[in-house]
Amino acid sequence: MDKDKLREQKIIQLIESQNETEFVDFKQEFYHKEKTPDLIKDVVSFANVSSNEEKYIIIGLDNDKNNIMDVDYEKVRDISEINQLLNEYCEPFINVELFRFKYNGKKLLALIIFNNIDRPYIIKKEYNKKGCALRTGEIYIRHGATNFIANRNDLDEIYANRQKIDLVVKDNAIKFINLRHGTKNEQVCCLQILIDNNSDKSFIFHNGNVNWQYNNTSTGRQIKYIEDQTERFAKELLSISEKPLQIQAHTQYQKSLFVIVSDGMIDIIRQKEIEKEKLKILINLKDASDKVFKFETLINSIKIEL
Repeated sequence: MDKDKLREQKIIQLIESQNETEFVDFKQEFYHKEKTPDLIKDVVSFANVSSNEEKYIIIGLDNDKNNIMDVDYEKVRDISEINQLLNEYCEPFINVELFRFKYNGKKLLALIIFNNIDRPYIIKKEYNKKGCALRTGEIYIRHGATNFIANRNDLDEIYANRQKIDLVVKDNAIKFINLRHGTKNEQVCCLQILIDNNSDKSFIFHNGNVNWQYNNTSTGRQIKYIEDQTERFAKELLSISEKPLQIQAHTQYQKSLFVIVSDGMIDIIRQKEIEKEKLKILINLKDASDKVFKFETLINSIKIEL
């Protein structure tokens, strides 16, 4: 399944959950000219949330999220105009894109805030038109479903999170495959992970595990391999203990993480998929000093290719 389809599925799940959070907001219509300060404020607030996951402003839902309306794409401001506004009034620059999709026969739109790791984002230029104002130096942040001007604690958290490692599972997706390397053929769970080292330190990870958690079921396995590719390898792979993962300071990596799994675990996953129960993944990585780094994410897509 391609990236756009996975993204569409995730957005639809957010619509059906009907919950506005620090990652999602619902709007009846797109920001017209008079709503420019709201557009800027909303984007800055989402960008300052201390997570590198995508955030979504979903257009086409009324306040109670039950009435879905077609979005007139012709009346939506062009992405180049939005980028120009963000470049003029915010710093550093904030990455956004527009995503068109259909839901229940209606044309909807999502403004996606993504890949913004250089927090805090601030208002760099005053905006004051028709009683709507943004002031130079203001920093907005989202808590739950509401935007606030950031306080000292918010800034402390933002700067603390700039000095850490962040890890996300790409597209919130995992798959179970037969991993072929050298003469071996192993049944594994494959997670494509994005690692972002925002700190001034380099790390070497030589051990780790993955835990799969459902409401009343939990199971864990040791991480066996971390590589660049995803499936077929000409030579036999070395385990993470033999070939540690080295993460340099202020560097981003995309890796494939492999965990050997049993038939019993596959059976559990299949059953939970039938029951439509959400899966949470917990990833623990241990560095050379035996410090454990913990990451977690909800999984939206599971493929079993065995």
